[in-house]
Parts: sequence; C-alpha cells; structure tokens
Amino acid sequence: MTRCASWLSGLVFMGLTCVIYLPHILTAGWVYEDAIWLRTADDPLALTPRVLTQVSWRWAQTPLWAHALNLGLHIVCAWLIWHLGRRLSRSGRAAWLLAGLWLVHPLHVETVAYATGRAELIAAIGVLWACIAATRRSWGGMVCGALLGLMGK
Repeated sequence: MTRCASWLSGLVFMGLTCVIYLPHILTAGWVYEDAIWLRTADDPLALTPRVLTQVSWRWAQTPLWAHALNLGLHIVCAWLIWHLGRRLSRSGRAAWLLAGLWLVHPLHVETVAYATGRAELIAAIGVLWACIAATRRSWGGMVCGALLGLMGK
C-alpha cells in the first residue's frame, strides 16, 4: 500500500467514524455519571487520581464539546492502534483492519457516547503509546505512556 493510499484510507476511516457518531454528538446530553464529573471539575479542591480526565472536563463543559472531545480521543486511539499494528505486522492492510474495527465496533460506542468514557480513552492512549515505545525499545516513551495512562484512569 503506497503512502498516499494509506493516508486516503485513514481519511476515509476517520470520515466514516465522524458520520457514524455525528447524530449522537449533536443530540446527546449528559448521562449517568457525567453530571457528577462536571461538578467535580468545577471544584478546585476536588482532587482525584484522574488528573488529566478532571482537567479535560474543564475544557468541555457542554455535552456537544464533551462528546466531540471523546470522539477526537477515540480517533487518536485508532491512529495509535494502526501505528502499533503496522509495527507488529508489517502489513498496512492488517493495521487498517485493526484501526477500522476499533473505530466502528459497537463495543467502543460507550467511550464516545458517555462523556465519562474519557478516562478509558486517555488510559488507552497512554497504554498504546507505551506499547509503541516498547517496540522501539524507548524506556522514556514507555514511562511517559504509562504515566499518561495512570493520570487518565
């Protein structure tokens, strides 16, 4: 697969993902624990182990922005999965299949649909980053990825 075809495939997957999730992002409100996290983010004295998640709640105070941020993090996870799959399998098609399954599989809907799913997305980004760093034998990258995952979850 050429570099141009690879980028085009990525854009198609991301566009398809945005089209799939767009109706939910535009219409969904707060559900389950979302309101609790929103109040916690506003309280400067509330310290939680989920430092990055708490800070991210200050950026996305409306359901629209909260779900859009989760979608963006979901796409970042898919890109990291593609990158890891590419490094481990040496096959562009297998890597795109893995990333595509991540983007549209029904099990991953919850992380975008519930704003509280952001903690899992941030943790997944950290773990994937650490795994990619491990394939490069980068101790610093592994530690940074692990810390990112811990601060998210």
